[in-house]
Amino acid sequence: MAVNGNLNTSSAPVDSSPLGNPYTDEYGLIVNGNITNGGGMTFGSGSAGKAWISGTYPAFNAPAPTVSTSVSSLDFSFATAATSLDQLAGTTLPGSTGATTLTFGNSNGNFVVAPSGAGVFVYNVAYTYLTQANQALEVDLTSTTTQTVIVNVTGAPPGNNLTSSSGTVVKINGSAESQTQGAVPVLFNFENLSGTLSVTSGTIDGTYLAPKATFNTADSVNGQLFVGSVTGTGEVHDDYFSGSLPLTATPEPAAMSMCVGGLLVVFGLLRRRQG
Repeated sequence: MAVNGNLNTSSAPVDSSPLGNPYTDEYGLIVNGNITNGGGMTFGSGSAGKAWISGTYPAFNAPAPTVSTSVSSLDFSFATAATSLDQLAGTTLPGSTGATTLTFGNSNGNFVVAPSGAGVFVYNVAYTYLTQANQALEVDLTSTTTQTVIVNVTGAPPGNNLTSSSGTVVKINGSAESQTQGAVPVLFNFENLSGTLSVTSGTIDGTYLAPKATFNTADSVNGQLFVGSVTGTGEVHDDYFSGSLPLTATPEPAAMSMCVGGLLVVFGLLRRRQG
């Protein structure tokens, strides 16, 4: 979990997955501010048991991490992350060569994106397909090692706030992604969305990239959040993004190195898995 600001939570398990994660680097918890909580946080065994906190924090429940507070312990920059993620979401992914624009007809089921073969598949999909009641945007994969799917959610919702009625679904050979508990190469890019990104019901599968938006849900997320801030009572299961990025633009080398290395830093990311 990496938070650029204060973290207010209660009785949250952090870094409690036995799964390895390439994005956490040395720390399972990074807070560039203060931690306030009512019931105490439990620090799990998913990493080396280390945290970096710049401000004040209450006692952790056992097991507790080793906490570093010195500036030298923070081995990344939130400012650099903001620049690189903004460029990735607003320029690089939308400008990918060979992106396919999809439209869907009326259906009693979900709107399904189903790539065939191996490679990196980039699709442009209008935001209206995420706002339909009882119809989710679904990505069907046959492989998590040879396929990557990037979905650019296009268009500007009124007021720049997007409310998804049914969320997103990822299936791997017909099985729900939420049952895999591991790496998933599917990313939904909400381009320059700067308002609130809300999911009112339904599964939330895959990684969400919306570095300027406030994410709000009371449901579970089976993926990663790269967002401006988080509200609500939802829980994030860290099924991390494992795909390749179609970097066809000419980015700032230093800024984009973080993205090429794996989207290392997260604004408002709640990294939490139970079990």
